[in-house]
Amino acid sequence: MNVLDAQLRHASHYEKVLRDANGLYIEGGEALQKGLQLFDLEWSNIQAGQSNAVALSSKSDEAARICSIYPIAGEYLLALRQHPREHITWLESALGCARALGDVEAVAKHLLNLGVEHMNLGDIQGTIKLQNEVLSIARNLRDKGIEGKALGNLGRAFMILGETRQAGNYYREALNIVRELGDRRDEEIWLGNLGEVNHRLGENDMAIELFQQALAIAREVGDKRNEGFLLVDMGNVYADHEPNKAIELYSQALKIIREIGDQRQEASTLTNLGLLHAQLGDRTRALEYHKIALEIARGLNDRLGEGIILSNLGIAYTDLGKLRQAVKFYEKALAIFREAGDRRSEGNALWRISLMFNKLGAQDQAISYGEAALKIFKLIESPIAKVVHQQLTKWHMADTSSAEEEIKNNER
Repeated sequence: MNVLDAQLRHASHYEKVLRDANGLYIEGGEALQKGLQLFDLEWSNIQAGQSNAVALSSKSDEAARICSIYPIAGEYLLALRQHPREHITWLESALGCARALGDVEAVAKHLLNLGVEHMNLGDIQGTIKLQNEVLSIARNLRDKGIEGKALGNLGRAFMILGETRQAGNYYREALNIVRELGDRRDEEIWLGNLGEVNHRLGENDMAIELFQQALAIAREVGDKRNEGFLLVDMGNVYADHEPNKAIELYSQALKIIREIGDQRQEASTLTNLGLLHAQLGDRTRALEYHKIALEIARGLNDRLGEGIILSNLGIAYTDLGKLRQAVKFYEKALAIFREAGDRRSEGNALWRISLMFNKLGAQDQAISYGEAALKIFKLIESPIAKVVHQQLTKWHMADTSSAEEEIKNNER
């Protein structure tokens, strides 16, 4: 056997190992941990196998086929374990091979997942472009499964941009498709995302109902990762009025998230816990949660996550009365949100800075930032727009405490 044959066999073998680990993870229950253990044990070999497939792809159609298969074989585990930038590198190699082989279905799947990773890195417009390309391919292929995923991902992108009703329309289209296909795993994902839409629009009872429906399916199919997401989503609703209930839900979620090693979601949940402990008066503990979360987010190069945590640190320093430090954190967060195109979070950061300048006696700056925030909140139909408008109208005589509480709720 020559060296090229040996490398090809190695690449093929570890593609199968990756596929087996991913299959165990999808199976759920006790098999989920077996899948994670197999993946973690063989990760360096899997990476070497994929590198071999890439290196040989220009010399062998079989190597190109294997290279294209790698990201699909490990779809769920790679989304959980692999850094977005490394995943993008894999997907771009796979995309090139799929195009060379004329495998249009694989091209659509790689573009679909590239869009998700661009979203994870804060490139929302790039995500929308890729998902629309996927949508066109899927409809030409009459592949309803890929079409549903692309519609759902467009919903996610528009949620980040603050276009909540448009996001809801995409989620409903995706949900109808996956129900038609009997895809329970995707059904719980889009049900949960519709719950988030209702929460954003202030329809909390419906949000909880949708989260509970999704949670029941997640437990039925053994989807631990999304079970954690849904517990956090429910906690976000209760955080508005029952902080202790929210802490209980976040803590349940954190246990699951750490069990499966989802660091991005761990950081998000820790900072949510920080907000609630600050709300309950334990500001020292709140700062600890935020700082741990920030370290995790930066280690993952999770820009949107970093922005949210920086904003929450601003809240923590506001509660401590350190207003100028709070402004610095909000301004760092604002830069990230603008870079990502996250209009909702941009508006929140602008309004927070406005409130800080008002407390510091810099009224002109307070009004300037407040008007910029109001423009965004009106554009995205945020319920906070009314509060901001009222505050700007009677700035010199009104107490800002109620406005601060509203923005805390809006940021969750």
